[in-house]
Amino acid sequence: MEGAIRTDGEVSVEPAPPDAAATWNEFVSRRPDSHYGHRYEWRSVVEGAYKRSCKFLLARRNAEVVGVLPLVWMPGRISGNRLVSLPYLDLGGALAADRDAQAALNAAAIELAQQLGARSVELRESAQPESAGTESDRFRFLLALPDSSDALWQAVGQKVRNQVRKARKSELSTVRAEAASLPEFYNVFSRNMRDLGSPVHSRRFLAAILDRFGDDAHLYLTRDRDGRTVAGAIGLRHQDTLTVPWASALRAARPMCPNHSLYWEILEQAIAAGLERFDFGRSSVGTGTYRFKKQWGATPVPLTWQQLDGSGSHPEAPAPAGPGGLLAVDVWRRLPMFLANRIGPLVRGRLPQ
Repeated sequence: MEGAIRTDGEVSVEPAPPDAAATWNEFVSRRPDSHYGHRYEWRSVVEGAYKRSCKFLLARRNAEVVGVLPLVWMPGRISGNRLVSLPYLDLGGALAADRDAQAALNAAAIELAQQLGARSVELRESAQPESAGTESDRFRFLLALPDSSDALWQAVGQKVRNQVRKARKSELSTVRAEAASLPEFYNVFSRNMRDLGSPVHSRRFLAAILDRFGDDAHLYLTRDRDGRTVAGAIGLRHQDTLTVPWASALRAARPMCPNHSLYWEILEQAIAAGLERFDFGRSSVGTGTYRFKKQWGATPVPLTWQQLDGSGSHPEAPAPAGPGGLLAVDVWRRLPMFLANRIGPLVRGRLPQ
């Protein structure tokens, strides 16, 4: 990994050195088309929590940074032995100042995959909101935030307003919490993931996100009248957008509408902070979360994940839900919590989804 991996004309692509965080994030901060998946912090999060090897690439033209591409090597049968930008997240891919820099980064990624013996490079990108015809069964849900919570209240529609009122009558309250309260969220999150039949992220992974991203990482908790946490979420702020990649509520609490309490408070806080957009995160067509996010008036935007190899680019087939072929979903759902929380992160760290 010493020196340039590839030089295309005036553009040279090289491995990002360990001390490249400031240079990398300065470029990301200047790009209006960047998103949270491009941040350099993911390198220490992924390497520290899951021991995955990160291969972050910098593109330069005359010593000036003109592009970045964060990649994680996911070897093994479970992950498909590929370079992914970026595993565990909705988005990644090359962030470049122009087409030449993007082409150089993608070509360098393919060469790097060949050197590592990886079969392909997976780039997780997003179409533009107006690209409604783009074929995908994965969508992110974007909501343009109004100037006030009163305007949002009128915009969300009668059904959502009724659910928020029901949460209030149930005496649910949602707060932004300190990182020390992560175990409260994890208790809800891990139980919900077990009930869905899917391996859970490690608590170390989530703790690393709250630590590395600092004030840009938000932890929200929804509690019942007795102070018990029944729902929660982790949000990531990047530029004018707040994204919630991970959120969960206890099934037993659903009659009290904890998710509506949770998201209403998050949206109110985002508006108060002057943010312009809220990203509900990824959902697939036909799922309950897809319908929930549409209720809020969010626009579904296709996620156009692509596989690159020596023969060009082609769409990546969606992976099955849950732990796939390793354990049947219904078996996973029956695991005791202590066992699901012990085994889950070992499996989850090897799943790029």
